[in-house]
Amino acid sequence: MRLGLHVGVWRLPVRLVREADSLGYHSVWTGESESCDALTRLAWIGALTDRLSLGSGVAHLTAREPWATASAATTIHRLSGRAVLLGLGMPRSPNRDESGRLGAQAAIRTYVEAVRREIAARIDHDAVAIYLGATAPASVRLAGEIADGWVASFYAPSRRAMLNEPLAQGLSAASRNAREFDVAAIAMVVVGDDVDACRWRVKQILAAYIGGLASRGDRTHLDLAVRLGYEDAVDGIVSAAAERRHGEAARAVPDSLVDEVALCGPPERIRDGVAAWRDADIGTLIIGTRRSSALRLMAELVL
Repeated sequence: MRLGLHVGVWRLPVRLVREADSLGYHSVWTGESESCDALTRLAWIGALTDRLSLGSGVAHLTAREPWATASAATTIHRLSGRAVLLGLGMPRSPNRDESGRLGAQAAIRTYVEAVRREIAARIDHDAVAIYLGATAPASVRLAGEIADGWVASFYAPSRRAMLNEPLAQGLSAASRNAREFDVAAIAMVVVGDDVDACRWRVKQILAAYIGGLASRGDRTHLDLAVRLGYEDAVDGIVSAAAERRHGEAARAVPDSLVDEVALCGPPERIRDGVAAWRDADIGTLIIGTRRSSALRLMAELVL
């Protein structure tokens, strides 16, 4: 299992990225928003580091034409001399239905095929791997069919059989070998003696994704929480978030959900939790943290 670091979409923690590079992390990943360009950030990170592979987690398909995405990715590779892990996905938006509208699935397939052609015309295609950011089963299946990897947010290793089933279906449909496919799962890591205080930081983020986005019409992460068995809790999270009672929404997130998708607490507790991620056959564990202590602890436990 390799380690990656996700640096989010706003302030770039340069010192943390350089430390990950020196500790032997495999990759660094950055997100994208309407006001933050992922591929520009990757080029900047490439200039600041020596060994890290450079990943977008994820760049929006709707932000660029396929030729522009391919041109940016290949330019980053040429400048850095390193692998580019081109994570692609749909932006969060109102009334988004990722669960399988045929038109959306066909558009993603067409886009990825076009990007691959453009990359092949420029460089050795192995220098750029294409990942899909996916949460809904239909999108995970599509990743198995057409991508080199899957960027999985809020992945629960204890539910890997259920979560990985559509991936296996996609790989089988395309007659592909699972060993050649990378599951890159994102997990928040919060280190501290007070487990509840550590969980609280994760709960605020989960409440924002599950309830905050659902109140604006994006049910993607809400549906994932339901599939994980938290349907009863979801109602309280969504209703509180819709009324902007953010603290109450966070308090409605169960401890067990946090423990399934994140690593929280003192080092010995996180060490025990890492075992579940190893057993889940994760190729790349992408940790979300802004703390050097968490970065170093994960290096000690995994690398």
